[in-house]
Amino acid sequence: MESDPFALVEAMTIAAYATGCAHAYVYVRAEYPVAHARLEHAFEVARTHGLLGDDVMGTGFAFDIELRIGAGAYVCGEETALFQSIEGYRGERGTSPRSRSKSASSASDRRDTWRRFSTS
Repeated sequence: MESDPFALVEAMTIAAYATGCAHAYVYVRAEYPVAHARLEHAFEVARTHGLLGDDVMGTGFAFDIELRIGAGAYVCGEETALFQSIEGYRGERGTSPRSRSKSASSASDRRDTWRRFSTS
């Protein structure tokens, strides 16, 4: 990110076009001020040259990247804490939808599934 921020802009734009994404975030910890400055500069240059914005290279494809600066907490590597931090809240670990769905199935449900599978 620090040595070639335009490579990140290019890669994210290609990925966004392929997936139909219109907005992306780059999350960088506060301890990296050089990365912040270089990324913000790259985003502005890309917008000026039509590589980001409402009409990327005249194709009608809209895509933009926003830099989010995190507080630098280790816990923000965890999925729910990262989302909290990106949204501007304190990065604290929460219950993810994936873990809630796993805990929702009881042991007896898993045994019943296994019995049906093993007797087929």
